[in-house]
Amino acid sequence: MDHEREGLSGLTSAGAWLGLLLGDSGLPTGGFVYSAGLEAAAHAGHVTPAALHAHVAHALAAHARLAAPYAAAAWAIVDASPVCAALSLPPSSWAETLAAVRALDASCDAIVTSCAVARRASRAQGLAFIALVEKAFMAQSDADTDGVHPRFAPLLAAFRKLIRAHLTPGHLPVAFGVICRCLAIPIKTAQEILLFQFARSQVSAAVRLNIIGPYAGQRLLLSLRVDTANALAAVQQHVDRLTDAEQEWWRDEEEEEDKESNNGNNSTLLYLVKRAESQACQISPVLDVLQGMHDQLYSRLFNS
Repeated sequence: MDHEREGLSGLTSAGAWLGLLLGDSGLPTGGFVYSAGLEAAAHAGHVTPAALHAHVAHALAAHARLAAPYAAAAWAIVDASPVCAALSLPPSSWAETLAAVRALDASCDAIVTSCAVARRASRAQGLAFIALVEKAFMAQSDADTDGVHPRFAPLLAAFRKLIRAHLTPGHLPVAFGVICRCLAIPIKTAQEILLFQFARSQVSAAVRLNIIGPYAGQRLLLSLRVDTANALAAVQQHVDRLTDAEQEWWRDEEEEEDKESNNGNNSTLLYLVKRAESQACQISPVLDVLQGMHDQLYSRLFNS
């Protein structure tokens, strides 16, 4: 092939194949019933066919600033566990990791509380993703390289039980970060998949709302590649602005709290939670307001 595109080789590798599965619109997580405020925005007259690209690109940037830091922190928390490097540790070895994930989940819940509709959607999708992985993506043995290694099963099972018992919210960015580390998907790729899922859902919602047609929808999704890259670059720029002194101060603060409480928590895990809190933010209150109007619509196709 004379004009073979760079990067299209190796799609049958385990990691690339999982990435394709997670980006598939047919993934049974219920994501197709959420429009992330697009339906309410269309009813309010804020979205027209001509303005759709700008609206989705802005929503994508806002989603990246809020979700990407939490997904990255969840991935790093699981990666910092000694169980990732050992095959014979007991399930109880996940206790410290699970405590840090719960703290991160609570922090994410505090940020999205300003919009009850977004909060509800994020929690529902997070639980759905964990259920999907447990039912479809678990490896059958230690030698099986496709899916989640059995040593991660106790972590996912415990996380799911805590969510169902209403002891932790189970927000999508946190659950997705945990899942991607369990699937051995690199963090940068995980963030890209997370944003692609959001962009795909926005385009799908726009087609079903008859804002644009299916062909225009695919053209829009193709053009959103650049917007996705720009959104992730903006997140990274925000992270880079945090000075070494600021990050060292957070680490010292958590180590001091460890000494005072004497609870045995790993200061590195608490530092990751603190760092995510400092990086995540809502950059578009208007989108929050529009999404919050969703429950007031007389008739609606979507849950958010």
